[in-house]
Amino acid sequence: AHEYTHALQDVQFDLLGLSARASTFDATKAVAALREGDASLTEYLFYETLPFDRQVLLAAALEKVIEEFSTSPEVARAPRIITETFGWEHSVGPGFVFRLYLEGGFGAIDEAYRDPPRSTEHILHPEKYLSGEAPHDVLMPDLTAALGSGWRELDAGVLGELLTKIYL
Repeated sequence: AHEYTHALQDVQFDLLGLSARASTFDATKAVAALREGDASLTEYLFYETLPFDRQVLLAAALEKVIEEFSTSPEVARAPRIITETFGWEHSVGPGFVFRLYLEGGFGAIDEAYRDPPRSTEHILHPEKYLSGEAPHDVLMPDLTAALGSGWRELDAGVLGELLTKIYL
């Protein structure tokens, strides 16, 4: 049900185009959370239609896969920036989409594809997305004079709430 939902999302909302319009890593993670949360909601609603014995079997199989992954030596050695961003959209996206669903059903979710969340802040605080609050731009001063010669900016971007929280 989850993967079929992704195929339907792509037909209806052009997932590649939607991701391409996200201008920062933070916005890309927000769009991914919408996509994964939507598929998770559909998966859950489908799961609820199954007979109880099937639900138990599926839950046990999923629990085993998650435990094997999360306790693997490779995951234990990975830096936090990897472990906390990998799969973030799967763990936090459903809460965002469930909130949309409670506010306005599938119509509210469809509307989110037309006006996608623009930051991880929107995902972490759905009330900010629902109220139309835009992400705040933080402008950095030119540090060239303060740093002296030999220094140059190699990269710039938006951390957003997700990455700021991990780094702090």
